[in-house]
Order: sequence, then C-alpha cells, then structure tokens
Amino acid sequence: MKGEPRRGYGLAPRGKKAKVVIKQAESYQPRLDIWGAISYHKPLAIDIQTSEQRKKKGVKGYGKNDVKAFLRKKVAPQVAKLHGNIILCMDRGFHFKADEVENEVKQGGASNIEDVWIFPVNGGKLCNPLDNTLWHAMKQQVRRSTPKDERATARAVKKAFMNVKGTDLHSYYKNCALTHRTNPYKDL
Repeated sequence: MKGEPRRGYGLAPRGKKAKVVIKQAESYQPRLDIWGAISYHKPLAIDIQTSEQRKKKGVKGYGKNDVKAFLRKKVAPQVAKLHGNIILCMDRGFHFKADEVENEVKQGGASNIEDVWIFPVNGGKLCNPLDNTLWHAMKQQVRRSTPKDERATARAVKKAFMNVKGTDLHSYYKNCALTHRTNPYKDL
C-alpha cells in the first residue's frame, strides 16, 4: 500500500544529511501478510504479519504452520461461540486438506464443525466473499486513513477489517457463487 509522504533527503553540507518532506508518497511500503476469517454476520478473526515479524522468523511469508496456528488460536474460539453447525470454507492455499483444517479448529475448542469446503484451484476469486469486494473496500478505507508506517498500516487494516458491518458482509456473500446455488467449478 502506498502511504503518506515520507521524509526524503536533499542538499546539505558535506557529511550531513538534509531531511526534507517530499510531496509525493513513497512508491513502496513493506508488505503485510494478512489472513482473515468472516461469518455471514461479522468478521471473526484477522492475523497480520509485518516485515519485522517475518525477518525475526527468517521467512518470506505465511507458512502452513502459521495458518494452522491462526485456525487453532484465533478462528476456533470464535467459531465455538457461533450457534448451530458450521461449514468452514477455505481457499486452496498451502494445499490444506479438509480433515487438517477440521482437526486444527477442533483442537482450538470448536466442536460445532459440520464440514470443511476447500475451494477449487483458482476458484477463490469466484466464490470467496473475502477476495473481491471485502478486501477492496477495506484497502480503500485504510488508504483514506493515511497510515505513516508499516505498524500504523497494520493497525488500520485490523481496525477496518474488524469493523466491517454485517450488512456489508451480506452483500459480499450475495455476489459470490456460494450463495447463488451455482457450480463454482463451471468457469474453471
């Protein structure tokens, strides 16, 4: 994401760096890795890794173990609070199998899992309500808040995600193939 203008450097006496504020935003800001979970009525959980966290762990991004920990520690407690039997839907990232996802969530304390659906390859854009409209709306809101650095961006992303209204989520679900009773494999 592009943020606010950053301090740049200009002319200065020999051996010194002159700090100046430039009018144009820096074109690169360190990447945030984000995993999110929603229900039909509200956001459930979000997990964000910053570049500092990735450097500490010595990795380039999320790994399968990170996602398992997210499911077990953050998603499972929220799913356990939901009434009725739950069907978890997940994209094909890291080649998860349905039983792996179900085991992680059950280890986290959620016993109300009816089934786990793994989206087909390249099917997420068609049938995942997070992929298109929700992430776009959230990014627009974060850009409007003009975060100054990576930590501020992470806080703004978390706030924007967790404050998504249920009525907005309903419309995101209406535009995905999961609620249209269509075959998500038809266009693949």
